[in-house]
Amino acid sequence: MNINKFINIHWFLERKPYPNHSSYDLFYLKICRDIYKLLTELQNDDECNMELEEEDIREMAFVITGYFEDVVNEFGFWNAVLKRHRQIFGKRIPFYSQETLLKSVEDNDDIHPADIHYLLYSVYMVLQQEY
Repeated sequence: MNINKFINIHWFLERKPYPNHSSYDLFYLKICRDIYKLLTELQNDDECNMELEEEDIREMAFVITGYFEDVVNEFGFWNAVLKRHRQIFGKRIPFYSQETLLKSVEDNDDIHPADIHYLLYSVYMVLQQEY
């Protein structure tokens, strides 16, 4: 599979809010491509019940890459989401028990599996609404 076809540099960089790009951006482009590849492999798994278009998988890869970039660089976007969720749901993200979320925080420094699951679910639901 040629993932460059689906996660090309122009598509990735046009989503950045600045005109000059560097090796920093290429680092995250590689991560985005790796995530795309993983999601494509999951999509092709016989146990996967979701039908996603290539563009949907690309969008999911970009969102997860953005989450990773935000958490690693401490931009604060994800923290703003978590703050809002705490106000609304009383915990960092919905759908998970407080115990599960606390365990995730204890077991993981920055990247939390529950965050990834929640983001994938959220993106999937948005993509389904577009059809």
